[in-house]
Order: sequence, then C-alpha cells, then structure tokens
Amino acid sequence: MHTHEPSSHTRTNEVKSAARILDLLELLSLVSDPIRLTDIALRLDLPKSSAFALLNTLAGRGYVDANGDGYVLSPRYRQGAWVGGEVGLIRRAAEPVMGALSAETGESCFLAVAAPDWQIQYIDKAVTENPLRYDISLPMLRPAHSTSVGLVLLADLSDDVLRRYLASSRIQKVTAKTVTDPELLLHTIQRVRDSGFAMISDSSVIGASGVSAAIHDTSGAAVAALCVIAPTARFDAARHRIVVRVQDAAKQIGAQLPKDPPAAAGASASRRQTQWIA
Repeated sequence: MHTHEPSSHTRTNEVKSAARILDLLELLSLVSDPIRLTDIALRLDLPKSSAFALLNTLAGRGYVDANGDGYVLSPRYRQGAWVGGEVGLIRRAAEPVMGALSAETGESCFLAVAAPDWQIQYIDKAVTENPLRYDISLPMLRPAHSTSVGLVLLADLSDDVLRRYLASSRIQKVTAKTVTDPELLLHTIQRVRDSGFAMISDSSVIGASGVSAAIHDTSGAAVAALCVIAPTARFDAARHRIVVRVQDAAKQIGAQLPKDPPAAAGASASRRQTQWIA
C-alpha cells in the first residue's frame, strides 16, 4: 500500500499554447480523412490565423501532413502509445470515466493493456483521496495470471493458446495466494468469460483485492482492462457495488472508442493480437 498524494487526473494550470497543440493533435488522431483549416478552427474555437500557424509548425516538424484536402496526423504517430495510437485513444476515452469511478467507489482504479512476455502493463490511474489506499507507480508490469486485469484479457484468447501459456514456466507464484495450477486457472478464466469480470484477493499483493472488466473495441476484441483495487477488508464490504460499477464503466469507455478508427491504427490492433503468443 502507498500513501503518497494522488496525482492522476488532477488539473494543473495549463500553458495555453501547449494545450492548443495537444487539442489539435488529439483532434487529428480521431479521424482518418484530411480536415480543412476552416473546420479545425471551428471545432477548436480558434482564429483561423492561429490554427494555421499551429498546423504549419506541426507540419514543419513532421507531426502533421498537409495536402490539397486538408491536414492529417502523420502515419508514424498513429501507433502504440502515442497520441494517435491505440493506447492513446483508450487513455483519453478512459480518463473521465476513471475519475468518476474512483469518486463513486472511494477506491483507486487502474487501466491496463497486454504487454510482451505475458505481462500486463498499467498505463493510467485515478487514485482515491482515502488515506489508506492502493496505489502503484506508472508504468507498472505484472504477470498476467496474477492480476484481475490479466485474467480478463486472457479470457479473450483461444483455449489452445491459453493451455500452452498455462503449461509454461511463466506461471509462477507472486504471493502465497497466487493460483498457479493450470486447470484451476483455466476454470477461473472460463468463469470470467461467463460473468464478464475477474476478481482476485491477495494474488498479486497481500492485503489488496480487486475486480476488473475488459474494455472492448467495436470489433468485440478486448483492447484493455479496467479495474478497481482496494484494501481487502474494505473491498469485501463493498464487493457487489464495485463489481457493477466497474463493468458499467468498462462499457462506457468502450462506447467512447472511435467507431471508425484511422486505418493506420490497424497496426496497433495487429500488435495487440500478437502481444501474447505461447
């Protein structure tokens, strides 16, 4: 358990010019077709002269491509965790939902994605102000089988892939409570598929319990996982309410993901599908 002051999702004084550049990049990341200068200025409530100056700067640095039809984000910045990549899109969709989820449950919530070598990586968080709380430093890697977020992402894989992974040497105890028996893990993952959530207690950190739900994109694939983690005694007292809220919040985030993501982001989808190969 950590007791330092929460830092996630806390608004600080923004530098106006920097905020405008980020707003512009985020706007361009959400579309695949060029946007005209007039439309960009209208959407961002900017004078055309200011929008043009920002776009010219970004184009000169290679972040934006300009053509006769307008402006688009350069393909190289539509991958991975960058602003236009899959992880960037998920984080922006999740941020307001995570803040509300933490406030409603009174507990810390975390966003995670699949990482190489059968691990999960926590990529964002909204930390409760409760003095006794669960917190981690970002980014944090954990073995998939020992976490609730890992279990909901594993549930999206085929049984053949799962069995090869569960029979491998990667399945090690993280705490005395970590389940490592392949058949028990497979049974647990099947329950996750049936219920739509995963719950663990003391499996990754002694004294901490959590529940996770998968975030699905428009194709139905699990692209990330959302969880609430709390001190075990407090989690147990509010278990049912937290489970319901986490599932609802994961659906809200999935609904906010672009229905027609930029074509270049397909590379991120392919990366996700090959991230875990036994």
